[in-house]
Amino acid sequence: STDAIRSKIEHFEATDDVFGRQFLDLVILVGSRRDANDLAKSLGEYLLSLGVSRLGLMESHVAGATRTLDGPYLASSMGLYPVWKLLPDRQGAFVASVIQTKSGQIKYLNASTPEAPPNLAIAVPSRFYYPPRSDKSLHGLRVAIKDNGDIAGVRTCASSRAYGELYGPAPASAPAVQKLIDLGAVIVGKTDMSQFADAEDPTGDFVDFHAPWNPRGDGIRSPGGSSYGAGAATGAYDWLDFAIGTDTGGSVRQPAASQSVFGFRPSRGAASNDGTVVIHKYLGLIFAFGDLDSIGVLSKDFDVLARVSKSLFQTPQDLATNDQPTLIYPTHMFPIQDQGVQDIYEQVVSSLESVLGVKRRLVNLTEEWDRTQTYTNESYENYFAEASPVLYDYIIWGQYHGRAAFRTEYQAKFGRQPYVNPLTQMRWEDGAQMTEEHFRGVQTKREQFQSFIERVFGPDSFMVTPFKYGEPDARDVFRPAQVSSHPRERDREEFAWGLRQPFQSPMAGQPEIVLTGSWSTPTLSAANHVEEHYGVIASIIASKGTDVKLLDVTSKLLSEMKIPRVVLTGKVPFESS
Repeated sequence: STDAIRSKIEHFEATDDVFGRQFLDLVILVGSRRDANDLAKSLGEYLLSLGVSRLGLMESHVAGATRTLDGPYLASSMGLYPVWKLLPDRQGAFVASVIQTKSGQIKYLNASTPEAPPNLAIAVPSRFYYPPRSDKSLHGLRVAIKDNGDIAGVRTCASSRAYGELYGPAPASAPAVQKLIDLGAVIVGKTDMSQFADAEDPTGDFVDFHAPWNPRGDGIRSPGGSSYGAGAATGAYDWLDFAIGTDTGGSVRQPAASQSVFGFRPSRGAASNDGTVVIHKYLGLIFAFGDLDSIGVLSKDFDVLARVSKSLFQTPQDLATNDQPTLIYPTHMFPIQDQGVQDIYEQVVSSLESVLGVKRRLVNLTEEWDRTQTYTNESYENYFAEASPVLYDYIIWGQYHGRAAFRTEYQAKFGRQPYVNPLTQMRWEDGAQMTEEHFRGVQTKREQFQSFIERVFGPDSFMVTPFKYGEPDARDVFRPAQVSSHPRERDREEFAWGLRQPFQSPMAGQPEIVLTGSWSTPTLSAANHVEEHYGVIASIIASKGTDVKLLDVTSKLLSEMKIPRVVLTGKVPFESS
């Protein structure tokens, strides 16, 4: 009937971002010849009013045999062909554009649009080609993969031209990437990152590749690293469902916060890092696989993030007990000097008290360390952050020893050492001087830190942190020539020195989620002289192994606080911004 066809077209337009009315030039109905004879004259008049010039019929048994689904197609004398829509990557978030066939094979896309240059065009398939399936929990969800994760047939560069030149297209997909494909996700491209997943700044450090553009606010903020492209893409594009990044000391959570989207780092060991260029895969003579590095998820849609995380990550069991949980209020982090921002975080903590049915427990980790530890007489900060900063030394050792095969194989093939960015040069110089004995001591400290945190948290605790607030760092910050020429003259505190809030969950192996509500702080932009609004970002850290419960509690918190479960893309994350 006319009403049925009208309803179907309205459904197409509301559901699918690939469909457009230009596809109505030819309409093919699925049914029987008897159905065709019963078509009402009013239907023909309605179709003509839509610009339909040709009407076809495909019998139901043919549609079933050929597995032809609803949706837009390219019609020719040879049959119907699926279509992809080309979309410009205006933020420069992607370094590769790919097409994934229904069989899971992935090929480079060699096409563009007038709006895309100097960046790539990304192709997305119709949503209708991927109806819900009980055996594929992520069927049809579009995903971008950080360019340190292998995709079969696609080059992995990890933001190093020399690395991509040496190894070429990957022979197989990383286990985590393959699992996404097996679960039905559709890979649309690879996203930009800082070199070898380190803590580079957008302009002062990038040489081989250029940093993506943060879509929020005045548009010249840092997108946060090292999963720069994953953050920029999820904050900018409605057509992307989620992105995969990796996180050592904040590389998923920081870009999620900088773009005001949701970001999740799971418990240590929840997913394999095989086939991924991470910092701590093989640490020279010491095997410390996965000590800090973790695959993580970013999305503008909390429910998508939770769905992906529960499907992709595995923990032996959810270790949360049936006893009443503990809500930790970290007095070494709170209160914030800005009273307006503190009030926002207070709302989060109070709402979490309501969700969990408990009152907060005041904890100061510095005081707790002094009261309970037996390893040393040194203070909490000095032991982990100053005398020998654990995460900083981990990165130095990992970047040097983890790239040893790359240096050796590049030298053997090309007769020279590979060029790497200034920060990588600094890591390699420092790493070459670090002894195995020193690093064993650093490993011991990390294990002691984890034991300490586990005693504080127990099996079922949650802690709110003031993860990020205020204007993100500017991207147009240059380095003095003498520092660029002599990398070791840099200020170490810029590059993972100390014991910062984002370092707790990787060092202790805990799950952590960053989230934003419709909260923002106004800042007068020095770039456009307009007041811009940037998100106030909270994070929740939970006991190791309680990933599913953390996601469920966060879901209840969003409902309790009436926070939108989907943030907007583009300049502002919420209407009220």
